[in-house]
Amino acid sequence: MMCFYHTVICRPTHPSMRPHTQREMETLAELIDALLTGDLDRCGDIAMQRYKALEMSLADGSWEIAQELEVVDRAEPCLATEEERFRGSRRRMAEVRLNNAFQSLRIRNGSGAPADRRER
Repeated sequence: MMCFYHTVICRPTHPSMRPHTQREMETLAELIDALLTGDLDRCGDIAMQRYKALEMSLADGSWEIAQELEVVDRAEPCLATEEERFRGSRRRMAEVRLNNAFQSLRIRNGSGAPADRRER
């Protein structure tokens, strides 16, 4: 209920909301929704992870790494789940690393062909 309110009513009404305020409100909306449905485990997870993120941001002096500790999803609304997006990015990164390694071998060998196929 609160997540819906925040997304449909509050956010469009206040388009100049600062990112930090936006994250605080999203976290509180998730926490309230979990309370309303009686999901106390989720409430504890959201509150604890938010506390850890805030603590890390104080220790590091930055929000860059601390935001990764949060439970509330930072992604824009999307049909693909976070797990699906992660798998897709993991596959793409593996492909990029493989292509970079292949190009490195070509450059090192100087002929443009892989080392095991060069004539000796």
